[in-house]
Amino acid sequence: MSLLLYENHEFTVFKIADKLDQDNYEEVFAAVQDCIERRKYKIAFDLSQINYINSTGLKLFLETVKALKGKAGEKFCLFGLTPAVKNILDKNKITTVIKNIYLSKDEFEIDVDDSVGDSNQLLDEMND
Repeated sequence: MSLLLYENHEFTVFKIADKLDQDNYEEVFAAVQDCIERRKYKIAFDLSQINYINSTGLKLFLETVKALKGKAGEKFCLFGLTPAVKNILDKNKITTVIKNIYLSKDEFEIDVDDSVGDSNQLLDEMND
């Protein structure tokens, strides 16, 4: 497994290659907890290189949602879903719990850009 963290707008993005299961759950969740401790409450997972995910990987998403709950400005997103990963998320009803799911990185970035634009417009209106 390869884990890459990078910043995209206000999000910390976790890019995981190959698989998400019991073999890498602890490493990835420790990195998620570290983000939260540093008050980085906008977290996204890029799943474009995931070939395999099991129930432990799905648990990681649910635990992340739970850890972020109630934090100011929190937002959790998944993007870059392959058809196989999307099918697993649908079958396990994860898509009913996690609302910010994007098939591609482009969709994610468009939504993030729109949110940032809305925030900037709101600030401009407050300053007028």
